[in-house]
Amino acid sequence: MIVQLNGKELANNIYDKLKENLNLIEHENNITLVVIQIGNNEASNVYIKNKKKACEKVGINFQHYKFSEDTKFDDAIQFIEKINAEPFVTGIIVQKPLPEHLEGIEQFISPEKDVDGFTFENLGKLVSGYNEIIPCTPSGILDLFNYYNIDLKGKNIVIIGRSNIVGKPMALAALNKDATITICHSKTKNLKFYTSNADIVIVAIGKANYIDSSYLTSKCMCIIDVGINKVDGKLCGDCNYNDIVEYWEKLEETGYNETRFITPVPGGVGPLTVANLISNTVTQALNKNFIKD
Repeated sequence: MIVQLNGKELANNIYDKLKENLNLIEHENNITLVVIQIGNNEASNVYIKNKKKACEKVGINFQHYKFSEDTKFDDAIQFIEKINAEPFVTGIIVQKPLPEHLEGIEQFISPEKDVDGFTFENLGKLVSGYNEIIPCTPSGILDLFNYYNIDLKGKNIVIIGRSNIVGKPMALAALNKDATITICHSKTKNLKFYTSNADIVIVAIGKANYIDSSYLTSKCMCIIDVGINKVDGKLCGDCNYNDIVEYWEKLEETGYNETRFITPVPGGVGPLTVANLISNTVTQALNKNFIKD
């Protein structure tokens, strides 16, 4: 059996649960997510709109501050420190990508208001296994594993991509679930050697339809596709979804009856990235003890 992992359905479940949690929080109208955008990246504009809609869906405030690409480093830091001091701002993110001269400004966000999980303090907690704020995309992938009862313990997981946003934190999060992790990247030689031994493959490389069935063996039981690409005006992932599904269907015809899981693009990991951003914002609010007596 082949199961499509439905990120939209799970994201809506997360939003419903967040609404329930918000009923426990005093001053809920003051819980605010702040997005700082520098430049006018088209994809960023879309992502920010989605974040605003998600905030509206659960009933928390959203503030969007947009600055020009020539913003000075010191000016950006000064603004972040100003927002850090706002008592009812619960979450702050710096929208990526950033101009090169501003890389690293997210480290000036207070760890108590870091809802992307990118500050060194929160990443350090992830390394130690004492973490509440996990970067949003890895956190969403963990939600999928949990929702579909995919046990990571003892599984061989190959992660293709070593970014600080997905690859590295995903490896740490899965390691904390007792999986065995291999990280591959653009300098990896003989990628198929590693993927052929994988139970689970997580792909985040930004190359449309790059991973197909030739990278897999019958051992693989789950594909997580983090990529979002456009080909001929249509969204697609880093994996060739149709080719992989056809390969698995042929395996079933020859007697391989294991349940296999795959994420679609769109509708797989993407909705959960946004949902976990909102979830992290509510978690930070709960940590501030905005609880009714």
